[in-house]
Amino acid sequence: MQPFSRIRRFLAAEDGPTAIEYAVMLSLIVIVCLSAITTIGTNANNVFNKIANSIPSAQQAASPTSPTSPTSPNSPTQTKASAL
Repeated sequence: MQPFSRIRRFLAAEDGPTAIEYAVMLSLIVIVCLSAITTIGTNANNVFNKIANSIPSAQQAASPTSPTSPTSPNSPTQTKASAL
C-alpha cells in the first residue's frame, strides 16, 4: 500500500501546481516586458532617424554657398566683409 499513499500525497500537495502557475505568470510577464521594450526601442530609433535626417537638410538650406546666392565665394561682387 506504500505506492498509493505516495500518489495520494502527490495529488493532495499544492506546491507543484502553485510553482507551475508562478512560472507561467513569470514567463508571460517577461514576454510582455520584452515586447514593450522592443516596441519602445523601435519607436525611439524612428524618432532619432527623423531628427538625424532633418539636420543635414536644414544645414544645406541655410548654406550661403548655393550657386544662386549673390554672396557666393565665386561671385565677382563679393565684398571685403563677406570675404573675411
